[in-house]
Amino acid sequence: MIKDFVDLTKPGIIIGNIISCTGGFFLAAKGGIHFPLLVFTWVSMILVIAAACVMNNIYDRDIDQRMARTSTRPLVTGEISTASAFLFGLALLGLGLSGFYFLVTLWAFYAALAGFLLYVFAYTMWTKRHTIWSTEVGSLSGACPPLAGYFAVSSEVSAAPIVLFLIMAIWQMPHTYAIGMMRKEDFIRANIPVFSVVRSFDVIRIRIAFYQVMFVFAIAALFIVGAAGYFYFIIMLGLSLYWLLLTFQRAKFDNETAWAGKLFGHSLIIVMALSALISLDYELTSTMRWL
Repeated sequence: MIKDFVDLTKPGIIIGNIISCTGGFFLAAKGGIHFPLLVFTWVSMILVIAAACVMNNIYDRDIDQRMARTSTRPLVTGEISTASAFLFGLALLGLGLSGFYFLVTLWAFYAALAGFLLYVFAYTMWTKRHTIWSTEVGSLSGACPPLAGYFAVSSEVSAAPIVLFLIMAIWQMPHTYAIGMMRKEDFIRANIPVFSVVRSFDVIRIRIAFYQVMFVFAIAALFIVGAAGYFYFIIMLGLSLYWLLLTFQRAKFDNETAWAGKLFGHSLIIVMALSALISLDYELTSTMRWL
């Protein structure tokens, strides 16, 4: 039973968002890490994201039963009742938002709340089933955790958090399109109008390339505004350009699914490298200046 409730929170999504949240925290901290605050931010963010995922599971239980990947989820199999899941989600949300409000900062609270509302209402309940533009809406919610991490340390609304938000929102577009290609048959069975279902492969590839180019500019912008240093810029530029190169190497893969899988895998490397470099770049740059 405990495992079923844990499954409702989608641990994989939580881990990915905590990584980006940590990147935002370290970007604002600039080497001055307050570890109790970091822990409070982690716990609060985990709870809010978990709550959003539980609500997503509740609302999507009808389409989950039609998709092979989601047909064994607890709400589909009946292991957990809808009422129990709803109360569980509310409890997680209340604890998470309270953590941000009382133990972190008000700005971080607003960022976390915005992410929850965008994911549950704007994405899950409104756009996901009705328009191919749901990915754009979903990308906004996914860009809120790093913003919450940043505002946990600093309440200054400057270029750095704005650019960070854009980086994460843009990154999610190729990442999510690749998922759509990998799970195209599932989305067809569930009648979800994602780009991979309603548009041709060539159109999808052009759209992925467009966002990858935008991602390169966004990566450069964080360096230009002085929020990140040379180590970050050189490594992230190389990873981003290779990501773009992969988009035009379809012929090297057996099929479109394998190609999409490679893009997806590299997108995970990029977001982990981004968070790590933001965390380490200040220390590396400071060390080089001292030497």
